[in-house]
Amino acid sequence: MNTILPSHPAIAAPSAPVSLSRDEEGLLSREGCGIYGLRNKIDGKWYIGQSVNIGWRKYLHFWHLKRGNHRNHHLQSAFLKHGTDCFEFHLLERVPEDMLDIRERAWIARCNSANREHGYNLDAGNGANRQRSEETLRKISLAHTGLRYSAESRLKMSLAKKGKPHPHSLETRRKLSLALKGKPGCPHSPESRLKVSLALKGHPVSAETRQKISKANKGRIISLEWRRNIVLAIKNRPPVSAETRLKMSIAQRARRSRKSTL
Repeated sequence: MNTILPSHPAIAAPSAPVSLSRDEEGLLSREGCGIYGLRNKIDGKWYIGQSVNIGWRKYLHFWHLKRGNHRNHHLQSAFLKHGTDCFEFHLLERVPEDMLDIRERAWIARCNSANREHGYNLDAGNGANRQRSEETLRKISLAHTGLRYSAESRLKMSLAKKGKPHPHSLETRRKLSLALKGKPGCPHSPESRLKVSLALKGHPVSAETRQKISKANKGRIISLEWRRNIVLAIKNRPPVSAETRLKMSIAQRARRSRKSTL
């Protein structure tokens, strides 16, 4: 195990690694909390990480890398290409647990390791303020584009959720409801509305789905407050433009035409 200890909290450039004694390494494996780095000696690229038990994290990294199933495919490819001897493990900084996220992001920024040309990190740091790189965001987007679940998968997900309690308690739901009352919904841009409109146009609703909607609405009791809100919403809405009325008329004629062909 090697260590690089910059002054805290300022970031210091990584210098030559200093070897730890066996006692120090044993202590680190039990109590080590801080920021560590994996450095490729061939090209100087870094992978920066954080842990409350750095010794155990080091073991897990190399255990997965040697078996070829590390979740960071970029780091795994480099490991398979260059081999074990080309990677050094460094303790970069010992920090308290509540500072891990801040210091990890600072080290990633210092080493520029979220840039694929300079490192192996897939994003700019963990924690609540995680910032993924543009390349990672693009890959996630491509992976989800056109994703459709099969009927069998949807059935399995439905069965898995049935009978499970709501993730939020009644008290939490009440608080959320009160917090959101009177707040406008998330406004969609004209471009987003157009995309939604185009996606829904010509989308047929099966007889089975219509039957389910009908059953769900039967016997539904609308409270007086709800009715009052509906009336107020209709009264206060802006007048419908001539263009919108024309679109509604065309859509209604299309629906009637479809019904007549059934």
